[in-house]
Amino acid sequence: MIEANYQHAKYEEFNVITSKDKKIETRIIAGELDNKYGKIGTQIAVNAFMIDAKIGGEQSISFSNTHHGLLYLLKGKVIVNGVENLELDKNQLMEFNQDGEGFSIKAEENSTLLFLSGEPINEPVATYGTYVMNSQTELLEAMRDYQMGKMGFLPSN
Repeated sequence: MIEANYQHAKYEEFNVITSKDKKIETRIIAGELDNKYGKIGTQIAVNAFMIDAKIGGEQSISFSNTHHGLLYLLKGKVIVNGVENLELDKNQLMEFNQDGEGFSIKAEENSTLLFLSGEPINEPVATYGTYVMNSQTELLEAMRDYQMGKMGFLPSN
């Protein structure tokens, strides 16, 4: 129930980690990787990275073992941890439990991936459309607030 906020950042403003072979760039949107931080501030500890990999590129990405994570393939084909293939229109999503401290990728094709991780909040979750709250009552309150204009307005031009 925190105040809504918006942060604008340009593509070129994000910190980038480049693999040793110079074939993979990991853009840190939010969170931390190799002591570099994302431009977008968050309310809780989360990571959001965009990974652009050229064919043959290899890189290891570390993240806290207190985080739950996911790796989503947007384009291309990669091998994760030397054994698991992510391929467009086949197997595009990999979930990471809290049982390691990172993963490695090798690009089989030019690829783009999204990595997200965060500490589980261990709270109940209630959803309705784009609304995500902790209870049915909070969902109804959020919808009422939206209908009353309490979430702001976007001007029509």
